[in-house]
Parts: sequence; structure tokens; C-alpha cells
Amino acid sequence: STQIATTTTNSYQDTGLTSNTAYRYRVTAYDAAGNVSSYSSAVSSATWPNLSTKFSMNDRVKTTASLNVRATPSTSGTSLGTQSQGALGTVTGGPSYADGYWWWNVNYDNNPDGWSVEDYLIKADTTPPVVSSVSSSNLTQSSATITWQTNEPATSQVQYGPTISYGNTTTLDSNLVVSHSVSLTGLSANTTYHYRVISKDSSDNQTISSDFTFTTVSAPTNYLPIGSFDGADQNHATGWAYDQNAGASPINVHIYIDGAPIVNITANLSRPDIIGASGGIVGDANHGFDYAFQGLSPGSHTVQVYAINTPSGTNPELTGSPRTINIVVSDTT
Repeated sequence: STQIATTTTNSYQDTGLTSNTAYRYRVTAYDAAGNVSSYSSAVSSATWPNLSTKFSMNDRVKTTASLNVRATPSTSGTSLGTQSQGALGTVTGGPSYADGYWWWNVNYDNNPDGWSVEDYLIKADTTPPVVSSVSSSNLTQSSATITWQTNEPATSQVQYGPTISYGNTTTLDSNLVVSHSVSLTGLSANTTYHYRVISKDSSDNQTISSDFTFTTVSAPTNYLPIGSFDGADQNHATGWAYDQNAGASPINVHIYIDGAPIVNITANLSRPDIIGASGGIVGDANHGFDYAFQGLSPGSHTVQVYAINTPSGTNPELTGSPRTINIVVSDTT
């Protein structure tokens, strides 16, 4: 043991002690004649830990585990309930030291509110994600891809529409990522869309970007097919048909006889003579047709040929249509 002081009074204040440390004390008395008493029984006392500065008033905090919430700052305080791990709240009081713990009074976002041990509390992130590099790409007549970056992992969502009121919101992608990509579908061709992106971090801090726009691709011109019903006799009908939208791919023609549909055939026969037709529109030869009539009754018949539009649309009657043919039965008697 170490003698720490001598005093002429019956009280003494020990200073300069180490925080959060247990000390034992005993005393002895001297009279005026120098007689010394025996030592008293030892008594124990412990210094408090240094005042906690972990939080300040109005700090946002988050629980790191399920913990009890009490009416007073003590393990014997009335339990008001529990808060689950990840619960958020605001510091409204404290710190207070009791039972080996520092306690803080927390107004939780969801009840109950009360005193909680600081060992299971951390400062909550209150800074929303920073959104950057917002852009649109892969534009088609009916779709677009929206991409952006955040400076911390966050969710992905896009609001979009033909005006700054938007009107459409994509399904929330709750995956926490820093590189975001959301596909928009079902859009209208040749239309300007407004959009903004939304990201929320793990602490529910949300950022909504400013407004951006993109314009979908225009639908291609649906050119009418061209071609010619060149001729027909009692045996067959010939001609060609070409659709600029189909390019080198052959298209179909429908043949009608006396107003009734008879056959749907592909105009894919070689016709070198049509290359350069219609001011150079036709660039290759494989667009001819030659249909052999079958089972026509003797007499006069009207033949019509229509080119089938690609993509679907008006199916024009070919130049030279209709034509009249006469079916003659040879006399073999």
C-alpha cells in the first residue's frame, strides 16, 4: 500500500486518479501526543470512465444488434421494449453512466423510445449517395437504357414519361451497387422522354437526380411494294414484286382469280431485267414470280396480283393487274 496524504480533518478528496479504475483505501489516526491507531478496514471505490463523447444531441444513430430500451439509464430500469438491429433514431439525451455502461436517450423512428446502451449504437449515415454520369443509350423505337454512377452502394430506380411530370416508375432494384443500369421498354417511336434516376443507400438516404431527356428512334418509312404483273395466258401468270423495306429479301404476292384468293407465293425467281427499276431502287434480281394455273374452267377469267407489304400495311395491286385470260379446251374429237 502507498500513503497518499495526511490531513487534519476527517475527510479527504483524492485527485489525479485514472478513469475507470478500482481503488482501495484505509485510514489511520494520530493524536496530539503522536499515538497512532491501527488501520481501518479497507473500503473500495472505482472512478468513472471518461465522459462519453461518442454522440451529440440530435445525432442520428443506428442499432448494431437487438437491444432493450429502458425508461431510465440503468440495467434495472423498466424495459419499454426492444429495437431490432438496424433501427434508426435520434439522440435526445445523455450520456449517463450506470451499471458499467454509458446510456443515451434515443427517439427511435419507430417505438419504443428510451435509454439504450451506447455499446450497441453507432452514428447513422445521413449523407445521401452522390449521383453522377447519368446517361441514356441503346435507343430504339421502343426502348432505352439508363445508366449512372453513385459514390456508394445504392438501389436503382428510374422515373420517366413524355413530360416532366413523368408518370412512370420502374420496379425498384434493391441490389446495392455503384454502377446502375435500368432498361425502359414499351416506349413510343420518335418521342422525347423526360427521366430522372433515384438511388437510396443502406441507411435509407435517398438522392433524386435532376431531369434529363432522350428521344426514341423514328419508325422507318413503310414503303409500298412495287412491281409488275407482266402477263398471263391460259397456262401461267408472270411478273415481279419488290419491297424497299425488305431489301434483298423476296416478298410474297397474292393471286386472285375472279375475285377469290387462289394462292400466296414468294416472288423469288431471278429477273435480271428488273435491276435498277424504279429509279434504281431495285438492287438485285431475285424478285420474280411465275405461277402455273391449275384446274381453271373453260372461259374468261379475271386475274389480279397484289404485293404483300413488309412490314404489314397496304398491299398494293401490281402494275398491269388485273388481266383477263381465256381458258380454251382443245377439241380432241
